[in-house]
Amino acid sequence: MDRRVLRVPVPPGVNVKAPFWISQAAAMALTGRSVGTVRRWIRTGRIADTAALHLLQLRVYGQLLHDGWQGWRVVDGALIGPDGRTHEIKQLETHWVTLQLVGALRRRCDDLERELGDVRRRAAKRHRFRLVD
Repeated sequence: MDRRVLRVPVPPGVNVKAPFWISQAAAMALTGRSVGTVRRWIRTGRIADTAALHLLQLRVYGQLLHDGWQGWRVVDGALIGPDGRTHEIKQLETHWVTLQLVGALRRRCDDLERELGDVRRRAAKRHRFRLVD
């Protein structure tokens, strides 16, 4: 095996017969780590940086490694659910932006309702009417 490839450990719950390998250049580009760091991983056979390990496992095996994402995979820019339905990343980005806008509008609406309540209270204090029979 070429010395410039990194063995990416198989994450728990992934059913593959053998571990996959990734090139030194791809590992550096994906993780943003230096040549020396990636060469140390290759030499020792161990990826000590947990974040980099999870990122490499996500890229190589396509598995999301959090309990809440059990059964989900990422394949070719698409998120695939445990039921097999495909969710395109572009659609998810659009959905996220929509949710952010709705949240901002809701917060602004709450602010305006508070301001209106303040105006009503001030107006009620200024204009006290006394009803006479």
